[in-house]
Amino acid sequence: MQIPRWVQLGGALALLCLGLFFGRLWQNGPLTPAPGAPGSTGQLTDKNSGDAATRASSATPRDPRAAAEPPLSREDLINRLAQCFAITSADERRLEFLRLLKQMSAADALAVLDLLKHEAKQGVCSASDWQAFWRRWGAVDGPAAVEYHLGLPDSPWNGLDIWRTMLGWSQSNPGAAAAWLQTHPEARHFDNAFLGYIEGYASTDLRGATQMALNSISAGDPLMRRATEQLAEQALRQGKLAGLEAWFDQLPADTTPGSARHTAEDHVWWRMQVADFDTGVEWVRKHAGDPWRSDHIIGEVADRLSGSDPTSALAWLESVQASPADGSYPGLDKVVAQWAGKDAAALETWLNQPNGGALQHQAIEQYAARLAETNPEAAKAWQQRAKPAPPAR
Repeated sequence: MQIPRWVQLGGALALLCLGLFFGRLWQNGPLTPAPGAPGSTGQLTDKNSGDAATRASSATPRDPRAAAEPPLSREDLINRLAQCFAITSADERRLEFLRLLKQMSAADALAVLDLLKHEAKQGVCSASDWQAFWRRWGAVDGPAAVEYHLGLPDSPWNGLDIWRTMLGWSQSNPGAAAAWLQTHPEARHFDNAFLGYIEGYASTDLRGATQMALNSISAGDPLMRRATEQLAEQALRQGKLAGLEAWFDQLPADTTPGSARHTAEDHVWWRMQVADFDTGVEWVRKHAGDPWRSDHIIGEVADRLSGSDPTSALAWLESVQASPADGSYPGLDKVVAQWAGKDAAALETWLNQPNGGALQHQAIEQYAARLAETNPEAAKAWQQRAKPAPPAR
């Protein structure tokens, strides 16, 4: 990852806290691209904002302490957490553990850590317990928690734990967490710390976190895809499918490969089709004419539609038009293969219809190629029998 511009420019730190006083979502128009990109201003534009630095300097951290009940002494907290591990109902145990963990202060962290290590050796401390603990320690004392991680021998788990710690820290005090990133660009697992920051910050200010990612990551950097996945998840949690779509629509209309729109598209499609396939299909169709269209996704849609109705898959492919890259219809080979396997006679009937379009022409070529694998003479004879007019150019 390149050292983010806000690491190099001290004044940009104020922008990271821009959302602490203003709304989360998209009332204020589209986001701006990264500095240096076409049309970039390098600033987060907000028609309702005052001076960003003034507002950021006024921000106060969120208090991560639980306020629902009187605080426990360290001894009581440790004893009750220990008892929690004996609860036999997994759901009740999880709820009680999280409730007690909210009572943990910065001064309690090392004692709770020792308890979790002890229970882990007994086989009863789960991965989700550790994850919750790192987030909580980050929330109540981010600097100490990160320093602890960086003092450990490196391991595959170390980077993930730093991610969770930064997530908690950025939720409770995004300005301080951003300042740590600014002064530690060479820290071990910096990318994971950055992504943890993005995830946590986005949970309290999706717009600000998105703008920070745009300002910090260059198009084509693999980190962009990982960051937009975290941002998309937060957009979905905060606004459901409509919020996810609105978030995507506010990303800069940058056609550069590896830009935010390019990298976010796969995850947005995946989330939409998991929730409601028809909604996802319509979303893909709506963006099929955009410069950042994904032929891979279009082909996946066609393949899935053909499983139940090949003719609807072909009609859908025709509606989104051929790829501007090479003029082919993405996924057509899979549609033809599925239909030929289920009902070759019906496929041939459709191929013989005198519509003469580019889609049919390519489908004939696909079908002939498929026949040629097992019966070259039949493939040649069939192709001679059904020759559509060349596609219009």
